[in-house]
Formats: sequence, C-alpha cells, structure tokens
Amino acid sequence: DIEVTLDETAYDRACVPAFIDVALFGIAREAATNIVRHAGARRATLALSTKREGFAELIVDDDGKGLAAPAGHHGLLGMRERARLLQGTFSASPSPLGGVRIAVSVPLSQKEETHE
Repeated sequence: DIEVTLDETAYDRACVPAFIDVALFGIAREAATNIVRHAGARRATLALSTKREGFAELIVDDDGKGLAAPAGHHGLLGMRERARLLQGTFSASPSPLGGVRIAVSVPLSQKEETHE
C-alpha cells in the first residue's frame, strides 16, 4: 500500500483553463502510475498550485527508489512532452522524501496554436 496525500488548497481551478487542468491531471496520473509500478514507494504527495501568478504548478514527490529505477523513464518522457506542448517546464529530480520529485509549471495564458 502507498500512503498518498493530495494538496490542492493553493489551486484556484476557476482561473485554470480546462485543457491545462486536464493536462496536469494526465501528468499526475502518469506520475502516480510510475510510483505504483516502478518506485517501490510507501508514500507519495501531490500538490497543485496557482500561487505563482500566471502559472499552474504540479509537484509530485515519492519516497521510492529514485531515478535509478530505469523502467519509468518512458513515462518521464511523456510527462515532459505534455508540459512542453503547453509551453511549460518539467523536471524530474531527487525528492526531499528520498525518491523522485516531478515538478511541472505551465503558463495560464497560452498561444492559440498550442491547444488546437
């Protein structure tokens, strides 16, 4: 079993365009899938935020094996691509919990061609 915490207290969904909200959900789902399948984690946290003006952000942390577990790298590529398509940033780095931290930041204002 994995203990999961979701913090969306700093996420103002009303100011996030639906296509960005859906994309962040897809990235969170892929991160959670990687945690369950590959990380060997016992704990995970997911946090959504719109605290930084003009951006929606997602942070996913786990206490699993870290980036040394190669099986999840295809998922990392997919998450990176989703963020890139929304003119956002993506990083996968060591987590303060000991496993992996996925950090995504997406601008709320998008050029029209990104979501056609």
